[in-house]
Amino acid sequence: MKLETVEDVLFPGVNLVVRQAVVADDTLIIDAAGCGPPGPCPQCQYPAARVHSRYWRHVAGLPVDGHRLIVRLRVRRFFCDQAQCQRRTFVEQVAGLTEPRRRCSTAARSAMRRSPWSSAPDRPHASVRSCGSTADGPPS
Repeated sequence: MKLETVEDVLFPGVNLVVRQAVVADDTLIIDAAGCGPPGPCPQCQYPAARVHSRYWRHVAGLPVDGHRLIVRLRVRRFFCDQAQCQRRTFVEQVAGLTEPRRRCSTAARSAMRRSPWSSAPDRPHASVRSCGSTADGPPS
């Protein structure tokens, strides 16, 4: 019998290390960190080599066994060392989980796009509001 880790069950194929999992009321809170190699600068595609800083990012995911899922993700901000690039720093994206400037996982966004609620931008579903956008665009 093969034992599966929390990473295997909740985040298959994602370069992520789960540090802690806590259930509080109706919410499952996962503290995690990206563990993949640094990505390239999104503007010039020059590979990152130096870490500028780290910070916590909160990402809403798909519900797990009736619990709301919040991933407290520790991400790295990198320097872009390409002299001609106007961007000085950029934040790592965890492939399969995050997108730039989004507060919900890629899986949650995909599910919202398929939701019947996404066709009613004047009355977005609570899960859509919690991710910071509606079918039309950002929250007002």
